[in-house]
Amino acid sequence: MPIANYSGDIACEVLVAIRNEMLVISWWDTKSPDPVAWRTAWTLCEVPGGTVVTVSRPAFSSDDPAVRRMAALSDRFWPTAMAKLGRLIECAATTPIDGGAVEP
Repeated sequence: MPIANYSGDIACEVLVAIRNEMLVISWWDTKSPDPVAWRTAWTLCEVPGGTVVTVSRPAFSSDDPAVRRMAALSDRFWPTAMAKLGRLIECAATTPIDGGAVEP
């Protein structure tokens, strides 16, 4: 995506992983000559009837025009990504593990 100087080829590092609570990653464009590491955090909160997933991208609050373009592109990406994540979670919740037991 030349408009944001973004190739779409990324690498990431897990910074925090707390089961059923939080996942924080740092990710960057592997083809950028001057890569910037972005942080994204997912926080899970149990609520009656399900779980609320909150996505936080603190670096996108910058006034830098390039960062704002990347944030705008990301805003279009996340609804699709979260819908796919929801389907994956639903599938995982009903997939038998270890001899037929369903993971809680």
